Amino acid sequence: MPQIKSVRLKRVDPVASRYQFRLGDGEGDLAGLRFRLPYLRDLGVDGLWIAPWYPSPLADGGYDVSAFTGLPPMLGYLGDASALIPVAHQLRLL
Repeated sequence: MPQIKSVRLKRVDPVASRYQFRLGDGEGDLAGLRFRLPYLRDLGVDGLWIAPWYPSPLADGGYDVSAFTGLPPMLGYLGDASALIPVAHQLRLL
């Protein structure tokens, strides 16, 4: 088994990130993140750590999950998550 010497991970917080949004509200969202995945790959990023995207009252920075099977409306729709994951895998952002 080959030894991994280094990995470049990018932490992405779609809620706090305003670098890309697709819903037009000025807040980062999953569709915008999907749009930027090739850019992250071209920067040399090997993988993503996406901050929790579950619905939350945000009393604890989003770690106080109120539903494990949903998505906050500000991030888009479940279809956006379903579209993001295979694109990240296709780009080898594992």
